[in-house]
Amino acid sequence: MDRDNLPEAIRCAQEPVAPLLGLLESVWRGARGSRAMPSRPEIDAAAIEPVLPWVFTAEAVAPGVLRLRIAGQRFTELLRMEPRGMPLCALFTPEGRAALAPLVEQVLTQPALVEMPLRSSRGLMRPRLTGRLLILPLTRGGRGAGRLPDMVIGALVCDRAPGALPVRFDPGEGPVRIETLTAGPNRPCLAAESAVRRHLRPAHPPPALRLVASNP
Repeated sequence: MDRDNLPEAIRCAQEPVAPLLGLLESVWRGARGSRAMPSRPEIDAAAIEPVLPWVFTAEAVAPGVLRLRIAGQRFTELLRMEPRGMPLCALFTPEGRAALAPLVEQVLTQPALVEMPLRSSRGLMRPRLTGRLLILPLTRGGRGAGRLPDMVIGALVCDRAPGALPVRFDPGEGPVRIETLTAGPNRPCLAAESAVRRHLRPAHPPPALRLVASNP
C-alpha cells in the first residue's frame, strides 16, 4: 500500500524519530555557520517541511521555563488543546518538569543544544509513547554572533500517534545530549537530512507554520 493512502495514525507511528530531528538540526547548523547560533529569520520553513508538524518556537518567560509561540499540529494532538501561549513544560509530569528546567537554562545561558529522550505512561485510551525532544537556541534577528539566545526552535517527535487523552512525558531511557555552542567551525548533519528526505514524503500540503513572523 502506498504510504500516502495509509490512515493518519499509522503514518504517524511510522515516522523516523531520529532522522526528523536530524533534519531540523542540519538546517539549523547550516543557518548557524561559524556562529554560536542563527537568527530566527535565517531558518527556512520550506527546508524543514517534513518535520514541521512537530516543530515549535518558544521564548523564555522565567528561569527554566519556555512559552510556546508557534507549534505544529502534533502539539495540539498531544495536549488536546491549542498550544500557543502554553509553557513547554505543560507536556511534562512534575518529575519531567524538574528534569527539563535545568536543561532549558543551559540552552539559554551557555548557550547549548539539548536533546533528551522521552517516554509517557500507558493508560486507558493512552498508549505508551517514546520520543525525543530537541531544543536549539536562536536570536530574534541580526547575525547572532556573541549574543545569548532570546528564543529557541525545537521539535518533539514521538514514535506513534497519541490516544484520546492528553499526554505527559517523563525523561526516557538513555543519555541526554548537551552540546555547548561557541563561534567556530560547525559540521552540518548531512546524513540525517539525506535519510529523512529519502524515507519521508509529505502526506499533505505543508503545514501553515510560519517561522519568520515578526514579533507582536
